[in-house]
Amino acid sequence: MKAKKTILTLVEILLIGVFLVSAYRIFHYYKEARENTALYGAMQEEKAELEQQAEGQKEEKTLTPKEKYGAFKEKNEDFIGWLTIEGTKVDYPVVQSEEPNYYLYRDFNKQNSRYGTLYLGEGCDWEKSDNLLIHGHHMRNGSMFATVAKYASEKFYEEHKIIRFDTMKGFGTYEIIAVLKVGLAEEEHFAYYDFIKAKSKKEYDAFISACKKRSLYDTGVSAKYGDRLITLSTCEYSVDEGRIVVVAKKTK
Repeated sequence: MKAKKTILTLVEILLIGVFLVSAYRIFHYYKEARENTALYGAMQEEKAELEQQAEGQKEEKTLTPKEKYGAFKEKNEDFIGWLTIEGTKVDYPVVQSEEPNYYLYRDFNKQNSRYGTLYLGEGCDWEKSDNLLIHGHHMRNGSMFATVAKYASEKFYEEHKIIRFDTMKGFGTYEIIAVLKVGLAEEEHFAYYDFIKAKSKKEYDAFISACKKRSLYDTGVSAKYGDRLITLSTCEYSVDEGRIVVVAKKTK
């Protein structure tokens, strides 16, 4: 009888322990979500206030990239630009570190975060590369690059064809040319992430052709040698180690 009570007590302790651990994880998950929303929400508001101030002047002023984004560069020297897809939650700073994947699980303030920060891929030069590869997490709460995964739907694409990516040197508008689904676990998957700088027109054209061929639908838009590209990449869960990849060309 005593042994039975001891076993029951141990089971109760174990269940309480499991409950406490689960409760802590849930609390931490939502706490981190609130902190992430607050951090990037404050940055978005700061940017919006500058835009409103410029529009509210007697002689409407067009902000320079330095005026619009200089404060973010001062806060974090790794800041390289700002990515926006109008009508969606994508409205975030983009960073680049000398350490590969440094921002995969760090926020803009370099604090640990499962949300990470949108970051430019290894080997990319934001001023010179033919293709700027930007990574971001597909978060379940719809933040970061969760929106990018929605491009699997042609209807969503029809409503959001344009991507804006501003840098410290200028403002940029990009038009989507292809949307791909890539399974990185496949032995002969399309290595889109390797295309950063074209060695020749032939190599550039081959990349565009490969993207168009694999696109989930025809956008009716292509790119020619010399056009600068931007590629957004995030996780896609219908295939093993899947990625949704959105490729766009700079139009102005």
